Amino acid sequence: MSEILSVQPSMSSSIPSSLQEIFSCDFLNAIARQSRALKRDRKFSFSAFVKSAMAMFNSSPKEHNVSIAAAKRNYDSRVPQSQLLKPKPFYNQLDKPEIKNSLESLLSTVLTFAIRISGQSAYKHMGKVKRLFRELEVNDIIMVDGCEVILDDDAYTEFKALGYDCNGKGRKHKDGAEPSPALKLHVAYSLKYQTFVHIDITGVCESERAHVPFSQFHNTLFIMDRGYESAQLEDEIALSGNYFLIRGKKSTAGEIIFLSDCYAQVIQHKYKGLSVKTVDLPEFDADVEFKGCHQIRIIKCQIKDPKSGNKITSYFRTNLSRQRLGARQCGCLYRLRWSIELLNKICKSYNGMSTVNSSKVHIILEFLLLSLLTTLFKTIMAHLSMSKYKQEFISMMKVHALSKQFEILLSALISSSKRKISQIVKELLEHIADNCVRLKPSRTNRALVKDYPVLLDKILRIKNPWRIKSA
Repeated sequence: MSEILSVQPSMSSSIPSSLQEIFSCDFLNAIARQSRALKRDRKFSFSAFVKSAMAMFNSSPKEHNVSIAAAKRNYDSRVPQSQLLKPKPFYNQLDKPEIKNSLESLLSTVLTFAIRISGQSAYKHMGKVKRLFRELEVNDIIMVDGCEVILDDDAYTEFKALGYDCNGKGRKHKDGAEPSPALKLHVAYSLKYQTFVHIDITGVCESERAHVPFSQFHNTLFIMDRGYESAQLEDEIALSGNYFLIRGKKSTAGEIIFLSDCYAQVIQHKYKGLSVKTVDLPEFDADVEFKGCHQIRIIKCQIKDPKSGNKITSYFRTNLSRQRLGARQCGCLYRLRWSIELLNKICKSYNGMSTVNSSKVHIILEFLLLSLLTTLFKTIMAHLSMSKYKQEFISMMKVHALSKQFEILLSALISSSKRKISQIVKELLEHIADNCVRLKPSRTNRALVKDYPVLLDKILRIKNPWRIKSA
């Protein structure tokens, strides 16, 4: 496993108690000094750079070009004349590992704040999510997936010199050109905190299975697509005291040792000792044993395709017991993985993480960190609004689309007084509460179960026959 960069919560027991304190000049400068990015007084202001760059990433790349020149324009427009830099010195400042290290430390601190403070406050009002956790007897549900970020061709040489393979090996472009070099973000998204809780950045060809952060959690369910199917990974997750739900394949090299239908009727006599692909039932729930004593549940069920509305056959692998997760719940529960797809879409559509217009390793990583920081900053404001106005559901897509409102706050953080900033925050939280609530889903979306609250309702309504039997 060779990550270029890893972002996870800070291990420090003490962090600032407010977002305003984290983005104060004193705290940002302290982080810069700790990373040796700020050794003495310079014209370049790390504090102003962070907030001006976040203002740039706050808007979609379709509207604003995410580039070094754009970063300098945003910086120049927000600092006093005495702190202006010419293009070359500004570029040299960014092309330093100390700036990247400072941003990594800052993102870790903000992520810790999101989990320990704002996320915990918002979670108090998530009644249906709490009920789901009680039903499954887990502390959290975490979705894991990979997200690619395209690089300039020149960046490939820079990363290769450091030993990282960013050469694209996927599908060719529509014009027949070879795949572009890229980085991959391995993202872990928490249903409890409604945000990412861990990110590894690697070359595009790095194995996804090596970047599931199960060792950092306990009694947590990890939901993953079929690219993560691996007996070794499944054993490691189980041994760490966690659980998995992975979409699998029909061809599975294991022997059935127990089989029932999805209504808890045991019918194992006919299929015991056979492989999964030989079972001709439309749905089943089986215990399957592999060589090396690896044993899991494999569930075949019919689920509704959210695009066409037609029923499709899917296989799922899990180590959750039947009393905790019934077979008929698996397909609906797996669809919660859509949350991480939404996060990746939010990062790319509203916070500038589509391409990085540079060939320099440190600058590319800084831009990715700033994009993630902007995403997390907006998510925390959504948390605070949910907590203040006691809202169970809020549209994160709508929150991240409020670029004009967040522009006002980010500009105020650079030069306004604490009183003025507090007033702007108050108005923003009220605006989120009034304008970002989830609307009633259309009849079509309700029928296809494409709405998040409707999906939670459906999962909770499905009766688990094994639990009824054991009661």
